Amino acid sequence: MQRTIEFRVQGSAEEPYTVTFTKKNESLTAFCTCEAGVHEIHCKHRIRILEGKSVDVVSGDLNEIDTIQSWLEGTELEKALENVKKAEKHVADAKRLVSNSKRILANIMHNS
Repeated sequence: MQRTIEFRVQGSAEEPYTVTFTKKNESLTAFCTCEAGVHEIHCKHRIRILEGKSVDVVSGDLNEIDTIQSWLEGTELEKALENVKKAEKHVADAKRLVSNSKRILANIMHNS
């Protein structure tokens, strides 16, 4: 059985984007009409809804965001989203480490 849910999301363009989620059996797909979505690149509009956020959603049943989240459970998409979050945390941690290391370096150079 296949089911589709659509939302209109206001992005940087004048016209809102259409974000479409399709559940077919155990598979969940997401498409957005924004430039990134059309070119199959990471799209914040889809991700926000997958995370349960209604930021910039201008039409569509907001209660359906909960449905999308229930569809996400146990899918490959959920695993991939978790991997992105983990990688982003590693990047943030690395940036903090670099920043702190540069601060220490600057202090040592200043006090030497």
